Amino acid sequence: MIFRKVCHSQVDCCKLLGVMFQNNCKMDSHVQYILSQCAHRIYLLKLLQRQGMPRNLLAVVTYSVVISRVLYALPAWGGFLSVELINKINSFLKRLLQFGYISDRILVGDLLDDADHDLFRKVCHSHHSLNHLLPPKRIFTNLRARASHPFQVTRVHYIAA
Repeated sequence: MIFRKVCHSQVDCCKLLGVMFQNNCKMDSHVQYILSQCAHRIYLLKLLQRQGMPRNLLAVVTYSVVISRVLYALPAWGGFLSVELINKINSFLKRLLQFGYISDRILVGDLLDDADHDLFRKVCHSHHSLNHLLPPKRIFTNLRARASHPFQVTRVHYIAA
């Protein structure tokens, strides 16, 4: 593509703040990148395990160097995960359990739900920079609350085609 005598080309994938975005709105490259990084970190965990590090401390290191990498910006890219990618990440997390690096099974769906809930809870504070994007708080006329948050939900009317 040429614009003002400067040649521009469309890229298939770009890395922005540590998250790899593809032009087809898939996260294949990002998940592959994360899993390869985590595989390198598992080698370090194996070395620590061979040196005799206790399992409880090994779990702490695993959460700090492996799980934290999966959690980084998860609310931003987690919604674009396909079933295939979710299964890849879950099988990787299952290997952590099989190797004895963690004590409880972790699923990417649970991590995503927790990350989304934490982000929404933080945005609900009035001092947060994204708080102004939320709809106005609703005033309850009924004593029984029907939702888990006090914000008005916009009603959408669909026109049948």
